[in-house]
Order: sequence, then structure tokens, then C-alpha cells
Amino acid sequence: MTLAAAFLLTASSSRADEKLLSFDKVTPRETSVLLLPPLDATPDRADMLAPRRLVIRHREEYEFITRQFKVLGEAMAARAADAAPKIDLADLSARTAENLDLLAKRTGADWVVSIIVQEAKGDSSAGQDAFKVRTRVFLQIWDARRQGWLVNGTYTGQDSDGGSPVFVFENSLDDATKGSLADILSVYPEVVSVAEESGLKDYLRGQTEPFVGDPKLPFSGLNANH
Repeated sequence: MTLAAAFLLTASSSRADEKLLSFDKVTPRETSVLLLPPLDATPDRADMLAPRRLVIRHREEYEFITRQFKVLGEAMAARAADAAPKIDLADLSARTAENLDLLAKRTGADWVVSIIVQEAKGDSSAGQDAFKVRTRVFLQIWDARRQGWLVNGTYTGQDSDGGSPVFVFENSLDDATKGSLADILSVYPEVVSVAEESGLKDYLRGQTEPFVGDPKLPFSGLNANH
């Protein structure tokens, strides 16, 4: 059994055995969210993890920052994972409720977010003008306050274009990531102005403490404004 197949089997079993928490609306600026580095369970992960991680990171940060959540990015997650006992954030099998809860305790996070790419397939059978991409991601959000899963499932994004297949793959992944977060975030309005929604910017690069956006100040990244 391949690594990807083993992960899909484990994820499916997890969803069957663990119930989701009921919806409980929070105050975003008082809710800290830890974003783990995205992972890839596809056969081409060796070559594609890095560019896919850029797309997912950008979308995650944008969606939470615009809604004024208190956001902790990947640098803070990595520091927390290095404490003893160490948690290997690059290991698919380490994305367990127990480990996510431990990371929440170490960082003071209320929610811990993990996204894994399960599938990214292109279809050019109808010619270049009809090139299509289907991307599926597995999203988990652990609620450390209530000790359970807010989200624990798969989401699919699609895109088609006559342009470069690179952009079609990127747009499909962005669509899947945005769609996966929509169920939990759609009730919270975007109140912080954040630049470059369509892009690959790491807004939290260099972060050392939780960040909460100010609705009165446009935000374009920690390096630029802080």
C-alpha cells in the first residue's frame, strides 16, 4: 500500500469514528488559530509539495486575517513542534487529535488547522482550451477549548482554462482550500483589509507572536508594516 493510500484509509476511518462538534460561534479577535504547514499525500508530492504549500498558506492566512482572528502562522507552529516530545509536522501520521491538542497547549491556540492535499489531477482530453483540474484537500480543525473536531473532511476544487496549466492547477487548489474553510468561516464577515488576495504572499513571514489585524489599517504583511 502506498503512503497516499494508507493516509486516505486512515483519514476515512477517523471521520467515521469521530463526531464533529456542534457549531459554536466565537469572537474572532479573541480566538487564536494555529496554522500547521500543509502536507501532500499525492504521488507527485516530492516535486509539488513546495508550490502547493505556497498556495494553501496564502489562502489560509488571508481567510483568517481578514476576519480578524488571532493568527499564529507556520513559524510559530514549527517552534512549538520542536519542544520535547518533538512532533514531526512533515509526517502525515502525526496529524492526530492528540498532537494537535498538544500543539494548542504549547502555543495557547484555541483552534489548530491542518490541510493535506489528497488529489490533484489534470484532464486535457478535450484539448488545451478545455484543460481541467480537480483538486481534493483534507481539512482538519481541532478545537482545543471543547476538545473535538470542528472540521474533519475532504473538499474538492475545480478550475478550467485555456491558459497555462500551471495557473489552472494553482486556481483549483486555491478553490479547494477556500471552499474547505468556507463552512466554518462564512458566518464571520471580512473586517480587515488585506492586500493581494490573488497571490502567493506569506503574510506572517518572520512572525514571533500572535497577530490580530486592525480593521482601521490596511495590512500587507508583517515584514512590510511591523
